[in-house]
Amino acid sequence: SAGNPLRMVGSMTDISDRKQAELALLRVTQAVENTSDAIVITDFKGRSIYHNQAFIQRYGYTVEELNMTNAAEAMYVQPNIYKQIYKTLRSGFSWSGEIELKTQNGETVITLVRADKIKDKNGKLVGSVGVITNISERKKAEATLRHKLKRERLAVAMLERIRSSLKLAEILTTTVEEVRQFLQVDRTVIYQFNPNWSGFIAVESVDENCMAIAGMEIYDPCFGEAYVSLYRDGRIRATDDVYNAGLAECYLNLLTQLQVRASLVVPILQGENLWGLLIAHHCTGPRNWQQFEVECLQQLGVQLAIAIQQSTLFQQAQTEIADRKQAEAALQLAVLAAEAANRAKSDFLANMSHELRTPLNGILGYIQLLKPDRNLTAEQQESLTDAQQCGEHLLMLINDVLDIAKIEASKMELSPTDVNFPNLIKTIADLFQMRADQTGIAFNFEQLSPLPDCVLADEKRLRQVLINLLSNAVKFTKSGGVTFKVGYVENATENLTQINAINSNIGADVSAQKVNSTGNIEPEKESKPPRKTRKVRSIFTAVNSDELTAAKIRFQIEDTGIGIQQNKLEEIFLPFHQVGDRHNFVEGTGLGLSISQKIVTMMGSQIHVQSTLGKGSIFWL
Repeated sequence: SAGNPLRMVGSMTDISDRKQAELALLRVTQAVENTSDAIVITDFKGRSIYHNQAFIQRYGYTVEELNMTNAAEAMYVQPNIYKQIYKTLRSGFSWSGEIELKTQNGETVITLVRADKIKDKNGKLVGSVGVITNISERKKAEATLRHKLKRERLAVAMLERIRSSLKLAEILTTTVEEVRQFLQVDRTVIYQFNPNWSGFIAVESVDENCMAIAGMEIYDPCFGEAYVSLYRDGRIRATDDVYNAGLAECYLNLLTQLQVRASLVVPILQGENLWGLLIAHHCTGPRNWQQFEVECLQQLGVQLAIAIQQSTLFQQAQTEIADRKQAEAALQLAVLAAEAANRAKSDFLANMSHELRTPLNGILGYIQLLKPDRNLTAEQQESLTDAQQCGEHLLMLINDVLDIAKIEASKMELSPTDVNFPNLIKTIADLFQMRADQTGIAFNFEQLSPLPDCVLADEKRLRQVLINLLSNAVKFTKSGGVTFKVGYVENATENLTQINAINSNIGADVSAQKVNSTGNIEPEKESKPPRKTRKVRSIFTAVNSDELTAAKIRFQIEDTGIGIQQNKLEEIFLPFHQVGDRHNFVEGTGLGLSISQKIVTMMGSQIHVQSTLGKGSIFWL
């Protein structure tokens, strides 16, 4: 009718699901494009289908660029891994691992790759998706921590050797061998100076393919003129390539004769006296010395100076003792000379220990600053913990050296504090359970009675004494085991080993006193510590038995080791003294028991011992 519309016909389609799907796809796409990990999708012929922006920015290849090359050859440092990945995916499994990839500009990147298969709706394999995480920085950090840990272990071993042996030749020989293995160089030497600045190679560790120079006398006229004052000031010389270092001609000629291509030199100083040089030689080619290598050699140079001084002082003391025995008329003079040598040694050890402890505390401080970092992985946290434990062990060894100096100077004092007694005993028992497991012997801890929760004592010194006694037991026990017993003497009589000539006063004078609500201290009426009191305080001092009925705690260490002859028992507490035949001799300075006995005497008690040769020993206090 005149072309006017009469009605309208139309249809409506619900596209809500499609819009939701498009929105979900958009979110996934945005997530993939914004992630820091590189993501790549390929078909099963290895041709790229999709690269996200992170992949393009880090590795430099677009889809088209990578498809124009051989992907395996272009990106994989080891192309065979490329085939292994696709072989695994075609077998229906996922693949993950650390591999090295090359960027378009030739840079090598260490990555963590996780690859998985893609299936169509019918379950047919049609391609793969890979997520690539750059872990290069993490690997560098892990390598740095490993180097630091190895360096600290080497330093700890060196200090332990200095503390346990006074044989200078053995210390020097072992040091150059360990340094050569640690630095992976061709030759390591210790060069000792003569008064005219000539000198000789005192000890050497050398690769079989490199020229040996041990014992060689060397006179370098350039050295006295140009380098003595520098090395006296602590100068360290790292030469990556002797032919490009601008060396004086006479010095270069000397190094050429010795087949040296790169060298690292640190001074060995005795105060202001330049004793010698610790030198690492690389003979096969140039060498880019790393900072951790320089620091390691510098640290060992300081420790060698300690070993040399300690050995020199000890040899002086030995000579004085021999002269005293040969010349009875000069006995008093020899004793005075030995005491003077000991005082000089104590002053030296105290000063050098301080110089070692200051940088070590700095290292431990940096570790403590790093540990709270939440970005560190569990493996990195574990590495930091290992480094911290090594540093703390080294600090303990340094403190032991200070103890020797303090005792000899009569300057050691006890510092009693409130101590969590069960926790102290548990940590010591756990430590020696681990050490016993490492040496293949049994370790048993027996608590023979209830113990106080808190004692007033010098925790550091008490721990030092118990660790020394337990260390000796483990060290001298090759089969069987070690037993550590703790308990009140009154309650433990039936359980502790019965020993002739032992009375009730042999335990450490640990006086258990009950603290009541008014603050008065009353004698404990029973031998067991009260359960209802808030705190039981035990005081490690000599107690007047007329004024207080003291409940004493006994610490007893039993072993099935080599034992000690009866006529030698009193000698084991003498300084610098060890007993035993040459087959069972264990190296050490012979100071541990002497120091422990003096500390326990300051606490008001005494270390007792009973031993049977070939069957074992029992120490108690």
